[in-house]
Order: sequence, then structure tokens, then C-alpha cells
Amino acid sequence: MRDAQRTLDQVVAFCGKKVSLEDVRQVLGVVETEVLLETVEAALRQDAPAALSVVKKVVEDGKDLEQFYRGLLETFRHLAVAHAYPGAAKDLVPLSASEVDRIVKASKGADDAYLLSALRLLLEQEHALRHSAFPQVVLETVVMELSRLQSLVVVDEAVAGAPVVAGFTPPPAAPRANARVSYVGEEAVPAPAPKTEPAEGPTPDAGEPVLAVEEIVEGGADAPPELAKVKSMWRDILDKTYALNRALQGVLADTKPRSYENGTLILACKSPFHREQAEKAENRKNIERIIEEVTGLKVHLAPVLADAKAAPKKKESAKDEVLKPMGKTGPEVDEAMKDPWVERVVKTFNGKVVDVKKTSRPQNGN
Repeated sequence: MRDAQRTLDQVVAFCGKKVSLEDVRQVLGVVETEVLLETVEAALRQDAPAALSVVKKVVEDGKDLEQFYRGLLETFRHLAVAHAYPGAAKDLVPLSASEVDRIVKASKGADDAYLLSALRLLLEQEHALRHSAFPQVVLETVVMELSRLQSLVVVDEAVAGAPVVAGFTPPPAAPRANARVSYVGEEAVPAPAPKTEPAEGPTPDAGEPVLAVEEIVEGGADAPPELAKVKSMWRDILDKTYALNRALQGVLADTKPRSYENGTLILACKSPFHREQAEKAENRKNIERIIEEVTGLKVHLAPVLADAKAAPKKKESAKDEVLKPMGKTGPEVDEAMKDPWVERVVKTFNGKVVDVKKTSRPQNGN
């Protein structure tokens, strides 16, 4: 209260007995919501010059850059909320009705990946802005990154829920290519598809630890149409789950439909924790209901571990095992599947290990 009284004294000393909203903003260095919305909309259009022009005006008007930055962070938070819950935005976003409508409209031009990346960027750079001798430079840098962030985020339904690598474009589905992804040390490096099949033996860079994994698409003509339908609409199922329960969507994002038979959908789970969450009565009921709403299929959910063996069938198909190798078995494959990078690639591309090649030097000292 003492601080509020001191601030009131400053405002009165500045403008006299008649105090206007603009006078208060000028004394406190508060940035108008309109200015924040202009900056955000320019960033969404990937129009860096327009966004920097707004920052330039904020600096020239003597506004508090830290307050502007906090306002920018709050506005992106409002965008994320409006994008996730457009129908409830007026209750969740503390702005006027016209401003909320503008936020909802702007949120339609963004996606989850961009908004989450933007929020992480703003949170990470807040400390740098507050402690920098050149806060304007930090602010301008962040605004430029926000304006080009959308072009760096790759979102593909084919790899929904998988880690996203900036600037990496997944190989096309057709025509099929012998696409390879090589991992050197801890850095992921997309490698061009070779024109011919490589000969057996050490790679040219024999001294570096490299493990190549062929891209194999799971499933085939014998896959049940119900399973194909669930897989093709899995992203819609995840989106609908997110609107209902974020935690449940996080669990479901680390699972995948494995097989379908007699109304039972086998769901492969990443870990015992994911299976336990999916098996909870309330969660199972919600997932089954969402699948029915999205696909029209009434299913009974059966969560299993991803590395659990499926029940034997008369005719085995490629979809039976999520991580089952094709054409090669043994301790070499088992050892390769312990590598987190291999597991990531296999899960991302629904692939299988077809061969393992060792280099002259062990990877990471193992």
C-alpha cells in the first residue's frame, strides 16, 4: 500500500489533479495491450521489420523494456491458452472482450509447437534481459527469433509426438528411398540418401562412431482397416485428449496403436508408468470415448509395454512388434536397441532395425 501511495503521488505531481489512464501509463512505463498485440501479430506473420519497428517506438517513447518483455510473455501465454481453449478464452484471458477476440483470431495462425517454443524462448531470455547492459539488443534479438521461429519448427503428422529437429524435413513417403539418419556422438545429422546400397564393412569414416538405421514403414496390406483408421486419425485423438486432460494427452503421446482384433485395440506404451496411467479406469474410459468420437469405432483398450511380445498369430505381419527387428536377430540388435538415439529413430519412423554395423572405435566408450 505504501508503494501504491508513492506511485499515486508521482502521478499527481506529473499531471495535476486530473489523472488519465494515458498519464498513468506514461509515468509507470506501462506498454499498451495494442502495442503488444502488434508485436505478436508481426511475429506470427514472420515480419521481423514490423516487429522491430514496434520495439523502436517503445524505446523512443521511454517505455520500461522489462515491462514490455513481461507483457510480451503474457501475450504469448494468452495465445497458447486461446489456441487450446478458444471457447473458454474469455474466462481464461484477463483482457477486454475485443482484445480476447483479437487474441483468439491471432492464435488460429499458430500451432502448439510454435507457441510452446516461443514461450520457452521468452522464459529462457528473461534473465538475460534483466541483467544485460544492453537490454534493447536482447529484446530486439528475441523479437527477431520469434519472427523466424515458425519457419524453424517442423510439425508433421507422421511424426506427431516425436522430438522435433529444427530445420530437418522428414523424407517423402513416395517414392521410397533408402533414407538414412546418422548419429555422430550426441549430435543428430541428417545424411543424404545413397545412390547405391553400401557394401558390407567399415564406413569411410572408420574412426568415428556412426550407427545407420534403415527407414522401414510399419504395416501393410494385411493391416485391419480399423487399425489403419485409428493410426491415420491418431493426431486428432491426441488433440481432443489435450482439450480434455493435458496430463492424459502427455501419456497418450508416448503410446501408439499396435494392433486391432475383435474390437480390442492393443496400445503399445513406452514404459510401465505409461501403461499404468492408461490402465486406470477413468483414463481408459476417456480414451475409449475419444477414439469412438473421432473415429466412430467402439473399442476396448488393452495397454501393453512397447517391448512386450504380442500374442502368436497364424500369420505374422510387420505390425505385430513395435521394436522387432526385420531380417536380423541376436545380441547385436538387442544391444543396438538400448541406444536412445536408435530407439528415437525407430519410434519416429515406425521402423525396424535391419542391420547393425560396428565401427573400429566403441561409441561413447561402451
